[in-house]
Amino acid sequence: MKKLWMIAGSALVMSACSDNVAEMNPAPAGNNDFVTLAEISASLPATRAYLEDVEFGAGKEVKTFWSSGDCITVWSEQEPERLLLYRLKSGADTPNAVFEVVGNEEGVHGTQFYALYNGSSSASKQITLNSVQNNNINRPSNNIAEGAAPMAAYAAVEDGNLSNVRFAFKNLCGIMAVTLTTDADAALGSITLNSTANLTGSGEVRFVNGEPSFRIGANAGKSISRELGNYKVKGGEPNTFYFVVPAQSYGYLALDVMSSTNPKPVWFRTRTIADGLSVGAGSITRIANVTVRTVAPHVYKVGDIYPNGAVGGDVKGIVFEAAQDGQSGKIAALKDCSVNGTEVSDEIGTYYWYSWGPSAAALNSISDGKANTEAVRGNSADYPAFAAALALGDGWYLPARDELSTLFDMQGELINKGGYQEMLGIAYWSSTLTGSARAKKINYYDAVEAAMATVSLSSQSTVEGSVRAIAQFEIK
Repeated sequence: MKKLWMIAGSALVMSACSDNVAEMNPAPAGNNDFVTLAEISASLPATRAYLEDVEFGAGKEVKTFWSSGDCITVWSEQEPERLLLYRLKSGADTPNAVFEVVGNEEGVHGTQFYALYNGSSSASKQITLNSVQNNNINRPSNNIAEGAAPMAAYAAVEDGNLSNVRFAFKNLCGIMAVTLTTDADAALGSITLNSTANLTGSGEVRFVNGEPSFRIGANAGKSISRELGNYKVKGGEPNTFYFVVPAQSYGYLALDVMSSTNPKPVWFRTRTIADGLSVGAGSITRIANVTVRTVAPHVYKVGDIYPNGAVGGDVKGIVFEAAQDGQSGKIAALKDCSVNGTEVSDEIGTYYWYSWGPSAAALNSISDGKANTEAVRGNSADYPAFAAALALGDGWYLPARDELSTLFDMQGELINKGGYQEMLGIAYWSSTLTGSARAKKINYYDAVEAAMATVSLSSQSTVEGSVRAIAQFEIK
Protein backbone atom coordinates (compact mmCIF):
# COMPACT_ATOMS: atom_id res chain seq x y z
CA MET A 1 0.00 0.00 0.00
CA LYS A 2 1.39 3.41 -0.98
CA LYS A 3 1.52 6.27 1.49
CA LEU A 4 1.38 9.99 0.68
CA TRP A 5 3.24 12.23 3.11
CA MET A 6 1.76 15.73 3.21
CA ILE A 7 3.55 18.73 4.67
CA ALA A 8 1.18 21.53 5.66
CA GLY A 9 2.97 24.86 5.89
CA SER A 10 2.28 28.58 6.22
CA ALA A 11 -1.07 28.06 7.88
CA LEU A 12 -1.49 31.72 8.69
CA VAL A 13 -0.96 32.82 5.10
CA MET A 14 -4.63 33.01 4.22
CA SER A 15 -6.50 33.09 0.94
CA ALA A 16 -9.38 35.47 0.42
CA CYS A 17 -12.96 34.55 1.23
CA SER A 18 -14.37 34.60 -2.28
CA ASP A 19 -17.78 34.63 -3.94
CA ASN A 20 -16.40 32.85 -7.02
CA VAL A 21 -17.96 29.39 -7.07
CA ALA A 22 -16.44 28.22 -10.38
CA GLU A 23 -13.98 25.37 -9.90
CA MET A 24 -10.94 25.14 -12.16
CA ASN A 25 -8.08 22.83 -11.30
CA PRO A 26 -4.65 22.32 -12.80
CA ALA A 27 -4.01 19.14 -14.74
CA PRO A 28 -1.96 16.52 -12.89
CA ALA A 29 1.72 16.35 -13.74
CA GLY A 30 3.17 13.04 -14.88
CA ASN A 31 1.22 9.80 -15.28
CA ASN A 32 -2.39 9.22 -14.26
CA ASP A 33 -1.88 6.02 -12.25
CA PHE A 34 -3.85 6.30 -9.05
CA VAL A 35 -2.00 6.40 -5.75
CA THR A 36 -3.53 5.72 -2.37
CA LEU A 37 -3.34 7.90 0.76
CA ALA A 38 -3.49 5.76 3.89
CA GLU A 39 -1.71 8.14 6.23
CA ILE A 40 -1.11 11.87 6.09
CA SER A 41 1.88 13.57 7.62
CA ALA A 42 0.73 17.11 8.40
CA SER A 43 3.29 19.62 9.56
CA LEU A 44 2.62 23.20 10.63
CA PRO A 45 6.10 24.74 10.91
CA ALA A 46 4.97 28.25 9.95
CA THR A 47 1.74 28.63 11.86
CA ARG A 48 2.92 31.70 13.73
CA ALA A 49 1.83 35.25 13.07
CA TYR A 50 3.98 37.73 14.92
CA LEU A 51 1.83 40.52 16.24
CA GLU A 52 4.06 43.46 15.52
CA ASP A 53 2.62 46.37 17.40
CA VAL A 54 4.34 49.61 18.34
CA GLU A 55 2.02 50.20 21.28
CA PHE A 56 2.13 46.79 22.95
CA GLY A 57 5.51 45.59 21.69
CA ALA A 58 6.66 42.93 19.26
CA GLY A 59 7.20 39.24 19.87
CA LYS A 60 3.69 38.12 20.77
CA GLU A 61 2.67 35.04 18.89
CA VAL A 62 -0.50 33.31 17.77
CA LYS A 63 0.33 29.61 17.43
CA THR A 64 -1.70 26.69 16.08
CA PHE A 65 -0.83 23.22 17.33
CA TRP A 66 -2.40 19.94 16.39
CA SER A 67 -4.72 18.73 19.15
CA SER A 68 -5.98 15.32 20.18
CA GLY A 69 -9.10 14.53 18.15
CA ASP A 70 -8.20 16.81 15.21
CA CYS A 71 -9.53 15.55 11.89
CA ILE A 72 -8.85 16.36 8.24
CA THR A 73 -11.16 15.68 5.29
CA VAL A 74 -9.45 14.50 2.09
CA TRP A 75 -10.83 13.87 -1.41
CA SER A 76 -9.44 13.64 -4.91
CA GLU A 77 -10.21 15.36 -8.19
CA GLN A 78 -10.92 11.96 -9.68
CA GLU A 79 -13.41 10.99 -6.93
CA PRO A 80 -14.82 14.34 -5.71
CA GLU A 81 -17.79 12.84 -3.87
CA ARG A 82 -15.74 10.25 -1.99
CA LEU A 83 -14.78 12.09 1.18
CA LEU A 84 -12.56 10.35 3.70
CA LEU A 85 -11.81 11.42 7.23
CA TYR A 86 -8.32 11.32 8.69
CA ARG A 87 -7.84 11.53 12.45
CA LEU A 88 -4.74 12.56 14.40
CA LYS A 89 -2.57 9.51 15.06
CA SER A 90 0.44 11.10 16.71
CA GLY A 91 1.95 14.51 17.34
CA ALA A 92 -0.67 16.16 19.57
CA ASP A 93 0.42 19.49 21.06
CA THR A 94 3.12 19.88 18.43
CA PRO A 95 3.20 21.47 14.97
CA ASN A 96 4.09 18.08 13.42
CA ALA A 97 1.59 15.22 13.34
CA VAL A 98 0.54 12.10 11.49
CA PHE A 99 -3.09 11.46 10.52
CA GLU A 100 -4.55 8.07 9.60
CA VAL A 101 -7.70 7.22 7.68
CA VAL A 102 -10.74 6.47 9.86
CA GLY A 103 -12.51 3.11 9.58
CA ASN A 104 -11.80 0.24 7.23
CA GLU A 105 -11.09 2.41 4.20
CA GLU A 106 -7.72 1.92 2.58
CA GLY A 107 -7.50 5.63 1.77
CA VAL A 108 -8.24 8.16 -0.96
CA HIS A 109 -7.36 7.21 -4.56
CA GLY A 110 -6.25 9.66 -7.22
CA THR A 111 -3.50 11.92 -8.52
CA GLN A 112 -4.86 15.33 -7.46
CA PHE A 113 -5.84 15.74 -3.84
CA TYR A 114 -7.63 18.26 -1.65
CA ALA A 115 -7.49 18.52 2.12
CA LEU A 116 -9.62 20.54 4.53
CA TYR A 117 -9.16 21.18 8.22
CA ASN A 118 -12.45 22.64 9.43
CA GLY A 119 -12.61 21.59 13.07
CA SER A 120 -15.22 18.93 12.30
CA SER A 121 -15.10 15.29 13.42
CA SER A 122 -16.89 14.09 10.28
CA ALA A 123 -15.84 14.19 6.64
CA SER A 124 -17.20 17.32 4.97
CA LYS A 125 -16.32 20.02 2.47
CA GLN A 126 -18.37 22.38 4.61
CA ILE A 127 -16.78 25.17 6.64
CA THR A 128 -18.55 26.76 9.57
CA LEU A 129 -17.50 29.90 11.38
CA ASN A 130 -19.27 29.47 14.69
CA SER A 131 -21.10 32.21 16.54
CA VAL A 132 -19.07 31.28 19.63
CA GLN A 133 -15.27 31.18 19.41
CA ASN A 134 -13.74 30.15 22.71
CA ASN A 135 -10.21 29.82 24.04
CA ASN A 136 -8.58 26.56 24.90
CA ILE A 137 -6.83 27.78 28.02
CA ASN A 138 -4.38 24.87 27.93
CA ARG A 139 -2.86 26.10 24.66
CA PRO A 140 -0.37 29.00 24.37
CA SER A 141 -2.80 30.56 21.92
CA ASN A 142 -2.81 34.14 23.19
CA ASN A 143 -6.60 34.44 23.15
CA ILE A 144 -7.23 33.15 19.64
CA ALA A 145 -10.01 30.57 19.45
CA GLU A 146 -8.43 27.12 19.19
CA GLY A 147 -9.25 25.50 15.85
CA ALA A 148 -11.34 28.44 14.70
CA ALA A 149 -9.37 29.12 11.51
CA PRO A 150 -10.24 26.62 8.73
CA MET A 151 -7.37 25.58 6.46
CA ALA A 152 -7.37 23.94 3.03
CA ALA A 153 -4.72 22.64 0.64
CA TYR A 154 -4.24 21.17 -2.86
CA ALA A 155 -1.50 18.87 -4.14
CA ALA A 156 -0.82 16.79 -7.26
CA VAL A 157 1.39 13.75 -7.71
CA GLU A 158 4.34 14.59 -9.91
CA ASP A 159 5.53 11.74 -12.15
CA GLY A 160 4.10 9.25 -9.71
CA ASN A 161 6.66 10.25 -7.08
CA LEU A 162 4.95 10.49 -3.70
CA SER A 163 8.00 12.07 -2.07
CA ASN A 164 7.54 15.18 -4.22
CA VAL A 165 3.97 15.81 -3.06
CA ARG A 166 3.70 18.74 -0.69
CA PHE A 167 0.54 20.24 0.82
CA ALA A 168 0.75 23.91 1.84
CA PHE A 169 -2.31 24.63 3.92
CA LYS A 170 -3.81 28.11 3.70
CA ASN A 171 -6.29 29.64 6.09
CA LEU A 172 -9.46 30.87 4.48
CA CYS A 173 -10.21 34.02 6.50
CA GLY A 174 -8.63 36.88 8.41
CA ILE A 175 -8.24 37.76 12.06
CA MET A 176 -9.80 40.78 13.76
CA ALA A 177 -7.89 41.84 16.87
CA VAL A 178 -9.83 43.92 19.40
CA THR A 179 -7.93 45.45 22.31
CA LEU A 180 -9.94 46.63 25.30
CA THR A 181 -9.00 48.21 28.60
CA THR A 182 -11.22 48.43 31.65
CA ASP A 183 -11.07 51.39 34.00
CA ALA A 184 -10.72 49.09 37.03
CA ASP A 185 -9.96 45.47 37.87
CA ALA A 186 -12.78 43.28 36.56
CA ALA A 187 -13.88 39.73 35.77
CA LEU A 188 -15.20 39.41 32.23
CA GLY A 189 -17.91 36.89 31.41
CA SER A 190 -18.18 37.38 27.66
CA ILE A 191 -17.47 39.74 24.80
CA THR A 192 -19.50 39.85 21.60
CA LEU A 193 -18.51 41.39 18.27
CA ASN A 194 -21.45 42.73 16.23
CA SER A 195 -21.41 43.89 12.60
CA THR A 196 -23.69 44.85 9.74
CA ALA A 197 -21.83 42.27 7.60
CA ASN A 198 -21.85 38.49 8.01
CA LEU A 199 -19.38 37.27 10.61
CA THR A 200 -20.49 33.66 10.98
CA GLY A 201 -22.14 30.95 8.93
CA SER A 202 -21.42 28.01 6.66
CA GLY A 203 -20.24 27.39 3.12
CA GLU A 204 -18.28 24.90 1.02
CA VAL A 205 -14.59 25.20 0.31
CA ARG A 206 -13.88 25.62 -3.40
CA PHE A 207 -10.62 25.37 -5.27
CA VAL A 208 -9.87 27.79 -8.12
CA ASN A 209 -6.65 27.00 -9.94
CA GLY A 210 -5.59 25.05 -6.90
CA GLU A 211 -6.26 27.98 -4.56
CA PRO A 212 -8.90 27.43 -1.86
CA SER A 213 -11.74 29.89 -1.37
CA PHE A 214 -14.81 30.09 0.82
CA ARG A 215 -18.00 32.09 1.11
CA ILE A 216 -20.80 32.10 3.68
CA GLY A 217 -23.93 30.69 2.07
CA ALA A 218 -26.09 29.45 4.93
CA ASN A 219 -26.96 30.23 8.55
CA ALA A 220 -25.38 33.66 8.22
CA GLY A 221 -24.97 35.62 11.42
CA LYS A 222 -23.69 39.06 12.34
CA SER A 223 -22.35 38.36 15.85
CA ILE A 224 -19.47 36.39 17.35
CA SER A 225 -19.27 35.76 21.09
CA ARG A 226 -16.35 34.80 23.28
CA GLU A 227 -17.53 33.07 26.47
CA LEU A 228 -14.79 33.96 28.95
CA GLY A 229 -16.22 32.49 32.14
CA ASN A 230 -14.43 34.53 34.78
CA TYR A 231 -11.59 36.15 32.84
CA LYS A 232 -9.67 38.48 35.19
CA VAL A 233 -8.34 41.74 33.79
CA LYS A 234 -6.36 44.50 35.49
CA GLY A 235 -7.67 48.03 35.33
CA GLY A 236 -5.71 50.17 32.89
CA GLU A 237 -3.98 47.20 31.24
CA PRO A 238 -4.87 46.33 27.62
CA ASN A 239 -6.21 42.89 26.71
CA THR A 240 -6.43 41.73 23.09
CA PHE A 241 -8.98 39.24 21.82
CA TYR A 242 -8.86 37.69 18.35
CA PHE A 243 -11.86 36.82 16.19
CA VAL A 244 -11.58 34.68 13.05
CA VAL A 245 -13.78 36.32 10.41
CA PRO A 246 -14.29 36.29 6.63
CA ALA A 247 -11.82 38.47 4.76
CA GLN A 248 -14.00 41.30 3.52
CA SER A 249 -15.06 44.90 4.14
CA TYR A 250 -17.02 45.70 7.27
CA GLY A 251 -19.17 48.70 8.08
CA TYR A 252 -20.47 49.34 11.58
CA LEU A 253 -18.81 47.27 14.32
CA ALA A 254 -19.75 47.25 18.00
CA LEU A 255 -18.48 45.36 21.01
CA ASP A 256 -20.69 44.11 23.86
CA VAL A 257 -18.77 43.46 27.07
CA MET A 258 -20.40 41.63 29.98
CA SER A 259 -19.00 41.03 33.43
CA SER A 260 -18.96 37.53 34.91
CA THR A 261 -22.15 36.30 36.56
CA ASN A 262 -22.49 36.10 40.32
CA PRO A 263 -25.31 35.02 39.99
CA LYS A 264 -26.14 37.55 37.27
CA PRO A 265 -24.02 40.03 35.29
CA VAL A 266 -22.82 42.94 37.40
CA TRP A 267 -22.65 45.21 34.36
CA PHE A 268 -23.05 45.23 30.58
CA ARG A 269 -21.51 47.75 28.19
CA THR A 270 -21.84 48.36 24.44
CA ARG A 271 -19.17 50.31 22.58
CA THR A 272 -19.03 51.32 18.92
CA ILE A 273 -15.51 50.35 17.86
CA ALA A 274 -15.36 51.02 14.11
CA ASP A 275 -17.38 52.32 11.21
CA GLY A 276 -15.74 50.97 8.10
CA LEU A 277 -12.65 48.74 7.87
CA SER A 278 -11.36 45.84 5.79
CA VAL A 279 -9.98 42.52 6.97
CA GLY A 280 -7.44 41.23 4.48
CA ALA A 281 -6.80 37.58 3.72
CA GLY A 282 -3.91 36.37 5.83
CA SER A 283 -3.72 39.53 7.91
CA ILE A 284 -4.47 40.59 11.44
CA THR A 285 -6.61 43.74 11.38
CA ARG A 286 -6.38 45.75 14.57
CA ILE A 287 -9.10 47.80 16.19
CA ALA A 288 -7.90 50.69 18.33
CA ASN A 289 -7.97 50.38 22.09
CA VAL A 290 -11.53 50.26 23.43
CA THR A 291 -12.05 51.66 26.92
CA VAL A 292 -14.76 49.97 28.99
CA ARG A 293 -16.18 51.60 32.11
CA THR A 294 -16.96 49.08 34.82
CA VAL A 295 -18.86 51.62 36.91
CA ALA A 296 -22.18 52.59 35.38
CA PRO A 297 -22.05 56.17 34.06
CA HIS A 298 -24.46 58.75 35.38
CA VAL A 299 -27.71 59.03 33.41
CA TYR A 300 -28.21 62.74 32.75
CA LYS A 301 -31.59 64.44 32.65
CA VAL A 302 -32.77 68.02 32.22
CA GLY A 303 -31.77 70.13 35.22
CA ASP A 304 -28.74 68.04 36.19
CA ILE A 305 -25.44 69.68 37.03
CA TYR A 306 -22.69 68.89 34.55
CA PRO A 307 -20.41 67.15 35.21
CA ASN A 308 -22.24 65.02 37.75
CA GLY A 309 -21.15 65.71 41.31
CA ALA A 310 -19.39 68.96 40.50
CA VAL A 311 -19.65 71.84 42.97
CA GLY A 312 -18.70 75.49 42.94
CA GLY A 313 -16.30 76.47 40.21
CA ASP A 314 -16.17 72.91 38.86
CA VAL A 315 -19.73 73.15 37.54
CA LYS A 316 -19.50 73.59 33.78
CA GLY A 317 -23.20 74.02 33.05
CA ILE A 318 -26.73 72.71 33.49
CA VAL A 319 -28.32 70.08 31.23
CA PHE A 320 -31.24 71.51 29.23
CA GLU A 321 -31.50 68.70 26.67
CA ALA A 322 -30.67 64.99 27.13
CA ALA A 323 -30.77 61.90 24.92
CA GLN A 324 -33.02 59.01 25.93
CA ASP A 325 -30.11 57.03 27.40
CA GLY A 326 -28.84 60.05 29.30
CA GLN A 327 -25.34 59.68 27.86
CA SER A 328 -25.35 62.74 25.62
CA GLY A 329 -27.09 66.07 25.35
CA LYS A 330 -26.56 69.81 25.69
CA ILE A 331 -25.73 72.11 28.57
CA ALA A 332 -26.26 75.83 29.07
CA ALA A 333 -23.75 78.20 30.64
CA LEU A 334 -24.63 79.29 34.17
CA LYS A 335 -24.97 82.93 33.21
CA ASP A 336 -24.98 85.31 30.26
CA CYS A 337 -21.66 86.13 28.63
CA SER A 338 -20.03 89.37 29.72
CA VAL A 339 -16.86 89.60 27.67
CA ASN A 340 -15.65 91.10 24.41
CA GLY A 341 -18.60 93.35 23.68
CA THR A 342 -20.55 96.50 24.42
CA GLU A 343 -21.76 95.84 27.96
CA VAL A 344 -24.68 97.43 29.77
CA SER A 345 -23.67 96.07 33.19
CA ASP A 346 -20.96 94.06 34.92
CA GLU A 347 -23.07 90.89 34.88
CA ILE A 348 -24.92 90.92 31.58
CA GLY A 349 -23.23 91.96 28.35
CA THR A 350 -24.92 92.97 25.12
CA TYR A 351 -23.37 92.46 21.71
CA TYR A 352 -23.84 93.24 18.08
CA TRP A 353 -24.51 90.14 15.99
CA TYR A 354 -22.18 91.45 13.28
CA SER A 355 -19.77 94.32 13.75
CA TRP A 356 -20.15 96.07 10.39
CA GLY A 357 -22.44 95.84 7.38
CA PRO A 358 -24.47 92.76 6.42
CA SER A 359 -23.29 89.29 7.41
CA ALA A 360 -20.94 87.62 4.95
CA ALA A 361 -21.32 84.07 6.30
CA ALA A 362 -23.93 81.46 5.32
CA LEU A 363 -25.23 80.42 8.73
CA ASN A 364 -28.40 78.60 7.77
CA SER A 365 -28.76 75.83 10.34
CA ILE A 366 -31.74 76.22 12.64
CA SER A 367 -30.71 73.31 14.89
CA ASP A 368 -26.90 73.17 14.87
CA GLY A 369 -25.40 76.26 16.41
CA LYS A 370 -22.06 74.52 16.70
CA ALA A 371 -21.81 74.31 12.91
CA ASN A 372 -22.86 77.95 12.56
CA THR A 373 -20.29 79.05 15.12
CA GLU A 374 -17.49 77.00 13.55
CA ALA A 375 -18.23 78.71 10.23
CA VAL A 376 -17.20 82.10 11.65
CA ARG A 377 -14.49 80.97 14.06
CA GLY A 378 -11.70 82.26 11.83
CA ASN A 379 -13.37 85.71 11.64
CA SER A 380 -14.95 85.81 15.08
CA ALA A 381 -13.71 89.36 15.65
CA ASP A 382 -16.30 90.45 13.08
CA TYR A 383 -19.05 88.60 14.99
CA PRO A 384 -19.13 89.90 18.59
CA ALA A 385 -22.02 87.66 19.73
CA PHE A 386 -20.22 84.57 18.44
CA ALA A 387 -16.91 85.73 19.94
CA ALA A 388 -18.55 86.08 23.36
CA ALA A 389 -19.66 82.43 23.27
CA LEU A 390 -16.31 81.19 21.97
CA ALA A 391 -14.49 83.07 24.73
CA LEU A 392 -15.87 80.60 27.30
CA GLY A 393 -13.52 77.93 25.96
CA ASP A 394 -13.56 74.65 24.06
CA GLY A 395 -16.96 73.36 23.07
CA TRP A 396 -19.02 76.49 23.74
CA TYR A 397 -21.00 78.08 20.92
CA LEU A 398 -23.87 80.45 20.08
CA PRO A 399 -27.10 78.39 19.96
CA ALA A 400 -29.06 78.02 16.73
CA ARG A 401 -32.68 79.16 16.55
CA ASP A 402 -34.26 75.89 17.73
CA GLU A 403 -31.63 75.34 20.42
CA LEU A 404 -32.27 78.81 21.82
CA SER A 405 -36.02 78.17 21.79
CA THR A 406 -35.58 74.88 23.67
CA LEU A 407 -33.35 76.58 26.22
CA PHE A 408 -36.03 79.20 26.90
CA ASP A 409 -38.69 76.49 27.26
CA MET A 410 -36.56 74.71 29.90
CA GLN A 411 -35.86 77.77 32.07
CA GLY A 412 -38.16 76.61 34.84
CA GLU A 413 -36.21 73.34 35.16
CA LEU A 414 -32.84 75.07 35.35
CA ILE A 415 -33.19 78.06 37.67
CA ASN A 416 -31.25 77.76 40.93
CA LYS A 417 -29.61 74.49 39.85
CA GLY A 418 -25.87 74.63 40.50
CA GLY A 419 -25.78 78.42 40.39
CA TYR A 420 -27.75 78.78 37.15
CA GLN A 421 -28.97 82.35 36.55
CA GLU A 422 -32.26 82.99 34.79
CA MET A 423 -32.08 84.58 31.32
CA LEU A 424 -33.33 88.09 32.05
CA GLY A 425 -31.84 89.99 29.14
CA ILE A 426 -34.23 91.92 26.88
CA ALA A 427 -33.17 89.95 23.80
CA TYR A 428 -30.94 86.93 23.09
CA TRP A 429 -29.07 86.20 19.88
CA SER A 430 -29.18 82.91 18.01
CA SER A 431 -26.57 81.94 15.42
CA THR A 432 -29.15 81.39 12.66
CA LEU A 433 -29.70 83.53 9.58
CA THR A 434 -33.01 83.24 7.75
CA GLY A 435 -33.80 84.23 4.17
CA SER A 436 -32.27 87.51 3.03
CA ALA A 437 -29.67 87.11 5.80
CA ARG A 438 -32.02 88.13 8.60
CA ALA A 439 -30.55 87.14 11.98
CA LYS A 440 -32.84 85.39 14.48
CA LYS A 441 -33.15 86.45 18.11
CA ILE A 442 -35.57 85.96 20.98
CA ASN A 443 -37.17 89.03 22.53
CA TYR A 444 -37.87 88.41 26.21
CA TYR A 445 -40.88 90.46 27.26
CA ASP A 446 -41.49 89.30 30.82
CA ALA A 447 -40.99 86.30 33.05
CA VAL A 448 -43.39 84.09 31.10
CA GLU A 449 -43.45 85.41 27.54
CA ALA A 450 -40.80 85.31 24.82
CA ALA A 451 -41.03 85.52 21.06
CA MET A 452 -38.67 84.84 18.17
CA ALA A 453 -37.83 87.90 16.08
CA THR A 454 -35.61 88.75 13.15
CA VAL A 455 -33.06 91.49 12.69
CA SER A 456 -32.56 92.99 9.26
CA LEU A 457 -29.28 93.26 7.40
CA SER A 458 -28.89 96.92 8.19
CA SER A 459 -29.47 96.39 11.92
CA GLN A 460 -27.22 93.43 12.65
CA SER A 461 -24.34 95.76 13.45
CA THR A 462 -26.41 98.26 15.46
CA VAL A 463 -28.92 96.20 17.47
CA GLU A 464 -27.61 94.75 20.73
CA GLY A 465 -28.55 91.47 22.35
CA SER A 466 -27.45 89.16 25.16
CA VAL A 467 -25.66 85.84 24.68
CA ARG A 468 -26.20 82.58 26.60
CA ALA A 469 -23.69 80.04 25.31
CA ILE A 470 -24.35 76.31 25.13
CA ALA A 471 -22.22 73.18 24.62
CA GLN A 472 -22.70 69.53 23.72
CA PHE A 473 -21.64 66.58 25.91
CA GLU A 474 -21.25 62.85 25.38
CA ILE A 475 -20.22 60.19 27.89
CA LYS A 476 -17.76 57.80 26.25
